[in-house]
Amino acid sequence: MSNAWYYTDIHGRQQGPITLEALQSAVEGGLLAHANLIWHEGWPEWRKLADVAQEIGVRLPAAPPALPPRAAPAGPRVVVAERDGSRSAVIVVVLVVVGVVFLGFVGILMAIAIPAYQDYTVRAKIGQALAEVTAVRLQVSETLINEDRCPLNGEEGIKDERGYASEVIDKVVVGTLANDASTCAIEISLSNKVGLPSGEDHRILMYLDSDQRWQHETNVPKRYLPASMR
Repeated sequence: MSNAWYYTDIHGRQQGPITLEALQSAVEGGLLAHANLIWHEGWPEWRKLADVAQEIGVRLPAAPPALPPRAAPAGPRVVVAERDGSRSAVIVVVLVVVGVVFLGFVGILMAIAIPAYQDYTVRAKIGQALAEVTAVRLQVSETLINEDRCPLNGEEGIKDERGYASEVIDKVVVGTLANDASTCAIEISLSNKVGLPSGEDHRILMYLDSDQRWQHETNVPKRYLPASMR
């Protein structure tokens, strides 16, 4: 059976073909989620990733934390006067106290959930950037195996540095390590639209070690990286 897989990205555009391993990397990076559609040769139709993940051996991450519901603004309260004025006053005081406690509780929930959701969004965009260079990683590995050398930007099958620019990527440099011309490397410069703290160029360096396995170095804070890179 062919190992070519296709999927729809977050914009609904068809991507592929990629290997099952690259598909798993895209899931870990946050580019693919439960509702994304995938297709494989022999399938009569596109299927949701969540419906076939266990069947094809793909591990899905837990869903992101949901934001708490926005607290409804307090409206005017009409208090009907009773003969016993003290009883009415007590009821009003109790309602005010309950309202204050409730609003404080909602505020605490939002203070926790909003930063967590923002971190999840940044992780998803970094995962998208990693998934977008999956084909480049395969090209570099194949060139090293077949030709015993490292390919460069502009060669057949490899775009120039700005050719990989997207919403999440500024440029991709393909070549070798600066201090080791025999080690193939790919450096991703992330776009400022990823949402990382400003004031610094955030990059992810990937290179092949002596066992032909990809290693990573980056100045991106660990909490924004996929689990496989922490």
